[in-house]
Amino acid sequence: MLIKDILSFEINRFLVIGFFNTLVGYLFFTVFFYLANNELLALLLSYIIGILLNYKTYSKYVFTNSNQQFFINFIIIYILIFIFNNYLLYLIENTIQVSLYIAQLFAISIVTPLLYILNKKYVFIEKKEL
Repeated sequence: MLIKDILSFEINRFLVIGFFNTLVGYLFFTVFFYLANNELLALLLSYIIGILLNYKTYSKYVFTNSNQQFFINFIIIYILIFIFNNYLLYLIENTIQVSLYIAQLFAISIVTPLLYILNKKYVFIEKKEL
Protein backbone atom coordinates (compact mmCIF):
# COMPACT_ATOMS: atom_id res chain seq x y z
CA MET A 1 0.00 0.00 0.00
CA LEU A 2 1.34 3.38 -0.96
CA ILE A 3 1.60 6.34 1.42
CA LYS A 4 -0.90 8.16 -0.80
CA ASP A 5 -3.41 5.34 -0.24
CA ILE A 6 -2.86 5.39 3.51
CA LEU A 7 -3.30 9.16 3.67
CA SER A 8 -6.53 8.97 1.68
CA PHE A 9 -8.29 8.15 4.97
CA GLU A 10 -9.14 11.14 7.16
CA ILE A 11 -8.25 9.37 10.41
CA ASN A 12 -4.79 8.50 9.08
CA ARG A 13 -4.20 12.10 8.01
CA PHE A 14 -5.28 13.19 11.48
CA LEU A 15 -2.80 10.77 13.07
CA VAL A 16 0.08 12.11 10.98
CA ILE A 17 -0.82 15.80 11.28
CA GLY A 18 -1.99 15.34 14.87
CA PHE A 19 1.34 13.78 15.82
CA PHE A 20 3.20 16.72 14.28
CA ASN A 21 0.90 19.29 15.94
CA THR A 22 1.08 17.51 19.30
CA LEU A 23 4.86 17.33 19.15
CA VAL A 24 5.15 21.03 18.33
CA GLY A 25 2.63 21.95 21.05
CA TYR A 26 4.43 19.82 23.62
CA LEU A 27 7.78 21.35 22.71
CA PHE A 28 6.36 24.85 23.10
CA PHE A 29 4.83 23.83 26.44
CA THR A 30 8.15 22.51 27.75
CA VAL A 31 10.08 25.57 26.57
CA PHE A 32 7.54 28.01 28.03
CA PHE A 33 7.44 26.12 31.33
CA TYR A 34 11.23 26.03 31.48
CA LEU A 35 11.42 29.79 30.83
CA ALA A 36 8.51 30.97 32.99
CA ASN A 37 8.21 28.16 35.56
CA ASN A 38 4.45 28.66 35.43
CA GLU A 39 2.39 25.71 34.17
CA LEU A 40 -0.80 27.68 33.46
CA LEU A 41 1.10 30.30 31.44
CA ALA A 42 3.05 27.59 29.57
CA LEU A 43 -0.15 25.74 28.75
CA LEU A 44 -1.95 28.92 27.68
CA LEU A 45 0.86 30.07 25.38
CA SER A 46 1.25 26.63 23.82
CA TYR A 47 -2.52 26.52 23.19
CA ILE A 48 -2.52 29.95 21.55
CA ILE A 49 0.21 28.81 19.17
CA GLY A 50 -1.62 25.50 18.77
CA ILE A 51 -4.85 27.22 17.74
CA LEU A 52 -3.10 29.04 14.92
CA LEU A 53 -0.99 26.13 13.72
CA ASN A 54 -3.57 23.40 14.19
CA TYR A 55 -6.42 25.19 12.45
CA LYS A 56 -4.29 25.65 9.35
CA THR A 57 -3.01 22.09 9.27
CA TYR A 58 -6.28 20.37 10.21
CA SER A 59 -8.39 22.42 7.82
CA LYS A 60 -5.99 21.99 4.92
CA TYR A 61 -4.62 18.48 5.35
CA VAL A 62 -7.01 16.50 7.55
CA PHE A 63 -10.54 17.69 6.94
CA THR A 64 -9.75 19.42 3.60
CA ASN A 65 -12.13 22.21 4.42
CA SER A 66 -10.54 25.62 4.94
CA ASN A 67 -13.75 27.57 5.29
CA GLN A 68 -12.89 30.41 7.69
CA GLN A 69 -16.40 30.37 9.19
CA PHE A 70 -15.34 27.32 11.23
CA PHE A 71 -12.53 29.18 13.00
CA ILE A 72 -14.77 30.49 15.82
CA ASN A 73 -16.01 26.96 16.55
CA PHE A 74 -12.41 25.78 16.51
CA ILE A 75 -11.43 28.41 19.08
CA ILE A 76 -14.36 27.48 21.32
CA ILE A 77 -13.38 23.79 21.18
CA TYR A 78 -9.79 24.68 22.00
CA ILE A 79 -10.84 26.81 24.98
CA LEU A 80 -12.86 23.89 26.34
CA ILE A 81 -9.99 21.48 25.72
CA PHE A 82 -7.56 23.93 27.34
CA ILE A 83 -9.68 23.94 30.51
CA PHE A 84 -9.93 20.14 30.46
CA ASN A 85 -6.18 19.80 29.76
CA ASN A 86 -5.37 22.13 32.67
CA TYR A 87 -7.59 20.05 34.99
CA LEU A 88 -6.00 16.79 33.76
CA LEU A 89 -2.54 18.24 34.19
CA TYR A 90 -3.26 19.12 37.81
CA LEU A 91 -4.96 15.79 38.48
CA ILE A 92 -2.24 13.65 36.93
CA GLU A 93 0.62 15.61 38.46
CA ASN A 94 -0.85 15.45 41.96
CA THR A 95 -2.42 11.98 41.89
CA ILE A 96 0.34 9.99 40.23
CA GLN A 97 3.11 12.22 41.59
CA VAL A 98 4.97 12.59 38.31
CA SER A 99 6.77 15.60 36.90
CA LEU A 100 4.82 18.24 35.04
CA TYR A 101 6.47 17.20 31.77
CA ILE A 102 5.30 13.59 32.14
CA ALA A 103 1.87 14.70 33.36
CA GLN A 104 1.41 16.75 30.19
CA LEU A 105 2.36 13.76 28.04
CA PHE A 106 -0.41 11.78 29.74
CA ALA A 107 -2.85 14.68 29.39
CA ILE A 108 -2.23 15.18 25.67
CA SER A 109 -2.68 11.48 25.03
CA ILE A 110 -6.24 11.96 26.34
CA VAL A 111 -7.09 15.34 24.81
CA THR A 112 -5.75 14.63 21.31
CA PRO A 113 -8.33 11.95 20.37
CA LEU A 114 -11.00 14.11 21.99
CA LEU A 115 -9.93 17.00 19.77
CA TYR A 116 -10.37 14.85 16.67
CA ILE A 117 -13.90 13.86 17.69
CA LEU A 118 -14.92 17.42 18.59
CA ASN A 119 -13.37 18.91 15.44
CA LYS A 120 -15.09 16.32 13.26
CA LYS A 121 -18.47 16.77 14.94
CA TYR A 122 -18.59 20.53 15.69
CA VAL A 123 -15.98 22.36 13.63
CA PHE A 124 -15.28 20.87 10.21
CA ILE A 125 -18.86 19.92 9.50
CA GLU A 126 -19.58 18.58 6.06
CA LYS A 127 -22.67 20.12 4.55
CA LYS A 128 -25.13 17.58 3.33
CA GLU A 129 -26.91 18.32 0.10
CA LEU A 130 -30.70 18.09 0.14
